[in-house]
Amino acid sequence: MPFKANTHKPYPYDIPPPPELDPETFKKLDLWNALEFFRVEALLRSESAQTLYRLVSQRRSKSGCPADRLERWKLLSSHVFKRKGETASTVSSLLRDNTLRDHLFIDDGWLVLWGAHHRYVRPDPWMKPSERFRFEISDGILDLSLLAQEGKLDERTLLHNLHQEQKLFLYLKIKCAIAPETNLKALRPFLHQRHRAVMVHVGKPNIDPSTGEHTVPWHPRKKPPIKDYPAWLKYFQCYDLRKSGLKPEEVAGRVYPKDIDAVEKATQAVKRVKKLIEAAESNDWPPRNIR
Repeated sequence: MPFKANTHKPYPYDIPPPPELDPETFKKLDLWNALEFFRVEALLRSESAQTLYRLVSQRRSKSGCPADRLERWKLLSSHVFKRKGETASTVSSLLRDNTLRDHLFIDDGWLVLWGAHHRYVRPDPWMKPSERFRFEISDGILDLSLLAQEGKLDERTLLHNLHQEQKLFLYLKIKCAIAPETNLKALRPFLHQRHRAVMVHVGKPNIDPSTGEHTVPWHPRKKPPIKDYPAWLKYFQCYDLRKSGLKPEEVAGRVYPKDIDAVEKATQAVKRVKKLIEAAESNDWPPRNIR
């Protein structure tokens, strides 16, 4: 009779299973976006997030949750992940709470418990792909006038960006009565100059308290420290199994069943995730020395 391991629930909440990407989606994966996905995954396993969750769960408030969060929760719980045993009171408490955004700079707040952060590696049901691409002229050009007409333009954020030095984006008003080649000739050297000047878009993860704008590290030419999405999914799987009480050899048998170095790989995987959690929790990001 095979040995049955004693396991326990390692976290005070259920973490949604990660998205499994098909080959075509994986080819288009933005690795900097994927890095933010892994930052959230790491933070959900941190003591900081778990402590915040316990505090929120103990609170009782009569105030309602924002309508847009409630609508997004309905979509996520229908299309991404439905948590078992949740009550209306628990959902409302989590949706109206901002501590995860304020303390750990997670843009989606507690909606990540329903898989909101999966949007970094696959389309979010909150914005249908047809709507998202309708505003894009190309990968790097967005039609702001159409966004404004649809009521989807955050004017406060736009004005904030217009009043500060912007290296990544260029805001222009172009007169279409002028011949296209004339406009392009004038723009080309200017765009070349700005393109060469672009370095890292933003520094450490942060949420601007005045605008609510979420910023994360990004670089147009360099790759992030995590490049192998499938490998890191297995690292997190190893970590969760170890936290649930399985022994290294049991974890290895489940995650790397055909690998002769399975135990060593599983052990190293757990160490890598621990380092990633430490980096995310201390906001030492992008992470370093995670191999």
